[in-house]
Amino acid sequence: MCAIVATGDGSVTLRSAVVVGEDGLGETYHSLRGAVGESMHVFVGAGFDFSLSRKIFEMGFGTGLNAWLTLLEAERMGVAVDYVAVEKYPVDMGVASSLRYGFVGVGEAVVGEVVAGGMEGAAAGGRDERFMALHAAPWGEWVRVTEGFRLLKIGGDVAELLSRESSFDDIFSAPQPPSGGAEDFFEVRRYAANDNFDTPIPHGRDKRASRKPEKTDLEGFDVVYWDAFAPDVQPELWTEGLFGRVFAVMAHGGVLVTYSAKGSVRRALAAAGFEVERLPGALGKRHMLRAVKA
Repeated sequence: MCAIVATGDGSVTLRSAVVVGEDGLGETYHSLRGAVGESMHVFVGAGFDFSLSRKIFEMGFGTGLNAWLTLLEAERMGVAVDYVAVEKYPVDMGVASSLRYGFVGVGEAVVGEVVAGGMEGAAAGGRDERFMALHAAPWGEWVRVTEGFRLLKIGGDVAELLSRESSFDDIFSAPQPPSGGAEDFFEVRRYAANDNFDTPIPHGRDKRASRKPEKTDLEGFDVVYWDAFAPDVQPELWTEGLFGRVFAVMAHGGVLVTYSAKGSVRRALAAAGFEVERLPGALGKRHMLRAVKA
Protein backbone atom coordinates (compact mmCIF):
# COMPACT_ATOMS: atom_id res chain seq x y z
CA MET A 1 0.00 0.00 0.00
CA CYS A 2 1.15 3.56 -0.68
CA ALA A 3 2.61 5.46 2.26
CA ILE A 4 1.52 9.01 3.09
CA VAL A 5 4.44 11.45 3.25
CA ALA A 6 4.52 15.07 4.45
CA THR A 7 5.87 17.71 2.05
CA GLY A 8 7.52 21.07 2.59
CA ASP A 9 4.44 23.25 2.13
CA GLY A 10 2.35 21.44 4.72
CA SER A 11 0.42 19.25 2.29
CA VAL A 12 1.02 15.53 1.85
CA THR A 13 1.79 13.17 -0.99
CA LEU A 14 2.05 9.42 -1.51
CA ARG A 15 5.07 7.20 -1.87
CA SER A 16 4.38 4.49 -4.45
CA ALA A 17 4.50 0.84 -3.45
CA VAL A 18 4.84 -0.19 -7.10
CA VAL A 19 7.19 2.26 -8.85
CA VAL A 20 10.58 2.20 -7.11
CA GLY A 21 13.63 4.36 -7.81
CA GLU A 22 17.32 3.43 -7.85
CA ASP A 23 17.56 4.24 -4.15
CA GLY A 24 15.11 1.43 -3.41
CA LEU A 25 12.42 3.84 -2.21
CA GLY A 26 9.03 4.21 -3.80
CA GLU A 27 8.66 7.25 -6.03
CA THR A 28 6.57 10.09 -4.64
CA TYR A 29 3.48 11.27 -6.50
CA HIS A 30 4.34 14.94 -5.96
CA SER A 31 7.37 17.05 -5.12
CA LEU A 32 8.60 16.78 -1.55
CA ARG A 33 9.02 20.56 -1.70
CA GLY A 34 5.22 20.80 -1.66
CA ALA A 35 2.48 18.71 -3.24
CA VAL A 36 -0.17 21.41 -3.52
CA GLY A 37 2.36 24.12 -4.32
CA GLU A 38 3.81 22.11 -7.21
CA SER A 39 0.39 21.29 -8.62
CA MET A 40 -0.74 24.90 -8.49
CA HIS A 41 2.45 26.21 -10.09
CA VAL A 42 3.16 23.62 -12.79
CA PHE A 43 -0.27 22.40 -13.86
CA VAL A 44 -2.92 24.92 -12.83
CA GLY A 45 -0.82 28.05 -13.23
CA ALA A 46 1.44 27.28 -16.20
CA GLY A 47 -1.11 25.05 -17.93
CA PHE A 48 -4.78 25.64 -17.15
CA ASP A 49 -4.60 29.38 -16.48
CA PHE A 50 -2.15 30.02 -19.32
CA SER A 51 -4.17 28.27 -22.00
CA LEU A 52 -7.69 29.09 -20.77
CA SER A 53 -8.21 25.38 -21.36
CA ARG A 54 -11.54 23.65 -21.53
CA LYS A 55 -10.41 20.16 -22.60
CA ILE A 56 -7.71 18.65 -20.41
CA PHE A 57 -5.74 15.40 -20.63
CA GLU A 58 -3.80 14.26 -17.58
CA MET A 59 -1.13 11.60 -17.64
CA GLY A 60 -1.25 10.18 -14.13
CA PHE A 61 -4.50 10.78 -12.21
CA GLY A 62 -2.74 9.52 -9.09
CA THR A 63 -3.93 11.24 -5.93
CA GLY A 64 -6.48 13.32 -7.84
CA LEU A 65 -4.82 16.52 -6.61
CA ASN A 66 -4.29 18.06 -10.05
CA ALA A 67 -7.87 17.34 -11.05
CA TRP A 68 -9.29 18.71 -7.80
CA LEU A 69 -7.31 21.96 -7.88
CA THR A 70 -8.27 22.39 -11.53
CA LEU A 71 -11.93 21.89 -10.61
CA LEU A 72 -11.66 24.60 -7.94
CA GLU A 73 -9.91 26.99 -10.32
CA ALA A 74 -12.48 26.31 -13.04
CA GLU A 75 -15.29 27.13 -10.61
CA ARG A 76 -13.50 30.31 -9.58
CA MET A 77 -13.16 31.35 -13.23
CA GLY A 78 -16.69 30.25 -14.13
CA VAL A 79 -15.66 27.93 -16.97
CA ALA A 80 -16.76 24.42 -17.92
CA VAL A 81 -14.13 21.70 -18.25
CA ASP A 82 -13.94 18.23 -19.81
CA TYR A 83 -11.16 16.37 -18.00
CA VAL A 84 -9.70 13.05 -19.18
CA ALA A 85 -7.17 11.30 -16.94
CA VAL A 86 -5.17 8.09 -17.44
CA GLU A 87 -3.92 6.03 -14.51
CA LYS A 88 -2.20 2.63 -14.47
CA TYR A 89 -2.13 2.26 -10.68
CA PRO A 90 -5.37 3.62 -9.15
CA VAL A 91 -5.14 4.85 -5.58
CA ASP A 92 -7.24 2.98 -3.03
CA MET A 93 -10.29 4.87 -1.81
CA GLY A 94 -9.22 4.58 1.80
CA VAL A 95 -5.82 6.04 1.01
CA ALA A 96 -7.40 8.87 -1.00
CA SER A 97 -9.63 9.72 1.94
CA SER A 98 -6.60 9.92 4.24
CA LEU A 99 -4.87 12.55 2.10
CA ARG A 100 -7.00 15.35 3.59
CA TYR A 101 -6.88 17.40 0.40
CA GLY A 102 -10.64 17.49 0.23
CA PHE A 103 -11.49 19.38 3.38
CA VAL A 104 -13.41 22.63 3.11
CA GLY A 105 -10.94 25.49 3.26
CA VAL A 106 -7.83 23.62 2.15
CA GLY A 107 -8.26 23.92 -1.58
CA GLU A 108 -9.90 27.31 -1.41
CA ALA A 109 -6.90 28.62 0.51
CA VAL A 110 -4.36 27.57 -2.09
CA VAL A 111 -6.08 28.73 -5.27
CA GLY A 112 -4.16 31.93 -5.88
CA GLU A 113 -2.10 31.48 -2.70
CA VAL A 114 0.10 28.40 -2.41
CA VAL A 115 -1.05 26.47 0.63
CA ALA A 116 -1.89 29.46 2.83
CA GLY A 117 -1.58 27.82 6.20
CA GLY A 118 -1.04 24.27 4.94
CA MET A 119 -3.39 21.56 6.16
CA GLU A 120 -3.75 23.12 9.60
CA GLY A 121 -7.31 24.03 10.41
CA ALA A 122 -8.76 21.78 7.75
CA ALA A 123 -10.58 19.70 10.30
CA ALA A 124 -12.52 22.78 11.38
CA GLY A 125 -14.57 22.49 8.20
CA GLY A 126 -16.43 19.55 6.77
CA ARG A 127 -15.14 17.32 4.00
CA ASP A 128 -15.32 18.76 0.49
CA GLU A 129 -17.10 15.90 -1.25
CA ARG A 130 -15.97 17.10 -4.66
CA PHE A 131 -12.53 15.65 -4.01
CA MET A 132 -13.79 12.19 -3.09
CA ALA A 133 -16.27 12.34 -5.98
CA LEU A 134 -13.28 12.41 -8.33
CA HIS A 135 -12.03 9.15 -6.83
CA ALA A 136 -15.50 7.60 -6.62
CA ALA A 137 -16.19 8.21 -10.29
CA PRO A 138 -16.44 4.94 -12.24
CA TRP A 139 -13.67 4.14 -14.70
CA GLY A 140 -14.44 4.38 -18.40
CA GLU A 141 -17.55 6.54 -18.03
CA TRP A 142 -18.17 10.26 -18.29
CA VAL A 143 -19.14 11.60 -14.86
CA ARG A 144 -20.43 15.05 -14.08
CA VAL A 145 -18.72 15.90 -10.79
CA THR A 146 -20.04 19.47 -10.59
CA GLU A 147 -22.19 21.69 -12.78
CA GLY A 148 -19.27 22.54 -15.05
CA PHE A 149 -16.72 19.77 -14.53
CA ARG A 150 -16.98 16.46 -16.39
CA LEU A 151 -14.48 13.67 -15.79
CA LEU A 152 -13.47 10.57 -17.74
CA LYS A 153 -10.95 8.31 -15.98
CA ILE A 154 -9.17 5.77 -18.17
CA GLY A 155 -7.45 2.86 -16.45
CA GLY A 156 -4.33 1.42 -18.02
CA ASP A 157 -1.05 2.31 -19.65
CA VAL A 158 -0.94 5.64 -21.51
CA ALA A 159 1.65 4.40 -23.99
CA GLU A 160 -0.56 1.47 -24.98
CA LEU A 161 -3.62 3.72 -25.18
CA LEU A 162 -1.98 6.27 -27.44
CA SER A 163 -0.21 3.68 -29.58
CA ARG A 164 -3.40 1.82 -30.42
CA GLU A 165 -5.67 4.83 -30.91
CA SER A 166 -5.49 7.01 -34.00
CA SER A 167 -7.41 10.11 -33.00
CA PHE A 168 -8.58 12.33 -30.18
CA ASP A 169 -12.13 10.96 -30.47
CA ASP A 170 -10.98 7.35 -30.24
CA ILE A 171 -9.48 7.89 -26.80
CA PHE A 172 -13.01 8.18 -25.41
CA SER A 173 -14.04 4.72 -26.60
CA ALA A 174 -11.03 2.72 -25.37
CA PRO A 175 -12.00 -0.40 -23.36
CA GLN A 176 -11.61 -0.02 -19.60
CA PRO A 177 -10.92 -2.33 -16.64
CA PRO A 178 -13.16 -2.41 -13.53
CA SER A 179 -13.03 0.60 -11.23
CA GLY A 180 -11.84 -1.34 -8.20
CA GLY A 181 -14.47 -0.57 -5.60
CA ALA A 182 -15.16 3.13 -6.01
CA GLU A 183 -18.82 2.72 -6.84
CA ASP A 184 -21.48 3.83 -4.38
CA PHE A 185 -19.11 6.04 -2.36
CA PHE A 186 -20.58 9.27 -3.61
CA GLU A 187 -23.77 10.16 -5.43
CA VAL A 188 -22.15 10.94 -8.77
CA ARG A 189 -24.10 11.81 -11.90
CA ARG A 190 -23.18 9.87 -15.01
CA TYR A 191 -23.06 11.20 -18.52
CA ALA A 192 -22.29 9.85 -21.93
CA ALA A 193 -19.85 12.09 -23.80
CA ASN A 194 -22.57 13.64 -25.95
CA ASP A 195 -25.15 14.21 -23.21
CA ASN A 196 -26.32 17.71 -22.39
CA PHE A 197 -24.86 19.15 -19.17
CA ASP A 198 -28.38 19.79 -17.91
CA THR A 199 -29.58 16.19 -18.00
CA PRO A 200 -28.40 14.27 -14.92
CA ILE A 201 -28.50 10.48 -14.74
CA PRO A 202 -29.06 9.29 -11.15
CA HIS A 203 -26.28 7.19 -9.66
CA GLY A 204 -26.97 3.47 -9.86
CA ARG A 205 -27.41 0.72 -12.41
CA ASP A 206 -29.07 1.71 -15.66
CA LYS A 207 -28.77 1.00 -19.35
CA ARG A 208 -25.96 3.49 -19.72
CA ALA A 209 -23.93 2.39 -16.70
CA SER A 210 -21.77 -0.10 -18.60
CA ARG A 211 -21.74 1.62 -21.98
CA LYS A 212 -18.41 2.83 -23.35
CA PRO A 213 -18.02 6.59 -23.71
CA GLU A 214 -19.12 7.74 -27.12
CA LYS A 215 -16.96 9.71 -29.51
CA THR A 216 -17.20 13.48 -29.43
CA ASP A 217 -16.78 16.16 -32.02
CA LEU A 218 -14.09 17.99 -30.04
CA GLU A 219 -10.98 18.94 -32.00
CA GLY A 220 -8.31 18.09 -29.45
CA PHE A 221 -7.00 18.73 -25.97
CA ASP A 222 -6.22 22.33 -25.03
CA VAL A 223 -3.79 21.35 -22.30
CA VAL A 224 -1.94 18.23 -21.23
CA TYR A 225 -0.74 17.68 -17.67
CA TRP A 226 2.25 15.34 -18.06
CA ASP A 227 2.67 14.09 -14.51
CA ALA A 228 4.30 10.70 -14.98
CA PHE A 229 6.93 9.47 -12.56
CA ALA A 230 10.44 10.78 -13.21
CA PRO A 231 12.19 10.11 -16.55
CA ASP A 232 14.94 8.12 -14.81
CA VAL A 233 12.34 5.76 -13.36
CA GLN A 234 9.85 5.52 -16.26
CA PRO A 235 11.89 6.49 -19.35
CA GLU A 236 9.32 4.86 -21.65
CA LEU A 237 6.85 7.64 -20.78
CA TRP A 238 9.19 10.45 -21.86
CA THR A 239 10.05 9.53 -25.45
CA GLU A 240 9.80 11.37 -28.75
CA GLY A 241 7.45 8.68 -30.05
CA LEU A 242 4.98 8.99 -27.18
CA PHE A 243 5.10 12.77 -27.21
CA GLY A 244 4.38 12.60 -30.93
CA ARG A 245 1.16 10.69 -30.22
CA VAL A 246 0.24 13.26 -27.58
CA PHE A 247 0.93 16.03 -30.11
CA ALA A 248 -1.50 14.36 -32.53
CA VAL A 249 -4.44 14.49 -30.09
CA MET A 250 -3.92 18.12 -29.05
CA ALA A 251 -5.66 21.17 -30.46
CA HIS A 252 -3.70 23.78 -32.37
CA GLY A 253 -2.22 26.14 -29.80
CA GLY A 254 -2.56 23.55 -27.06
CA VAL A 255 0.07 23.32 -24.32
CA LEU A 256 1.75 20.46 -22.48
CA VAL A 257 3.19 21.22 -19.05
CA THR A 258 5.43 19.07 -16.90
CA TYR A 259 7.54 19.44 -13.78
CA SER A 260 10.56 17.86 -15.50
CA ALA A 261 13.10 20.06 -17.25
CA LYS A 262 15.55 17.28 -18.06
CA GLY A 263 17.47 17.84 -21.30
CA SER A 264 16.34 14.54 -22.81
CA VAL A 265 12.71 15.46 -22.15
CA ARG A 266 13.12 18.88 -23.71
CA ARG A 267 14.77 17.36 -26.82
CA ALA A 268 12.08 14.66 -27.12
CA LEU A 269 9.29 17.25 -26.99
CA ALA A 270 11.01 19.41 -29.61
CA ALA A 271 11.59 16.41 -31.88
CA ALA A 272 7.89 15.56 -31.59
CA GLY A 273 6.99 18.98 -33.01
CA PHE A 274 6.45 21.14 -29.94
CA GLU A 275 7.87 24.60 -29.32
CA VAL A 276 9.42 24.16 -25.90
CA GLU A 277 10.21 26.77 -23.26
CA ARG A 278 11.76 26.49 -19.84
CA LEU A 279 9.94 28.25 -17.02
CA PRO A 280 10.84 28.75 -13.36
CA GLY A 281 10.05 25.60 -11.45
CA ALA A 282 7.85 25.24 -8.40
CA LEU A 283 8.90 26.12 -4.86
CA GLY A 284 12.57 26.75 -5.58
CA LYS A 285 13.04 24.14 -8.29
CA ARG A 286 15.12 25.71 -11.04
CA HIS A 287 13.04 24.87 -14.12
CA MET A 288 9.92 23.20 -15.54
CA LEU A 289 8.80 22.84 -19.16
CA ARG A 290 5.89 24.13 -21.20
CA ALA A 291 5.52 22.84 -24.75
CA VAL A 292 3.17 24.44 -27.31
CA LYS A 293 1.63 22.87 -30.40
CA ALA A 294 2.09 25.89 -32.66
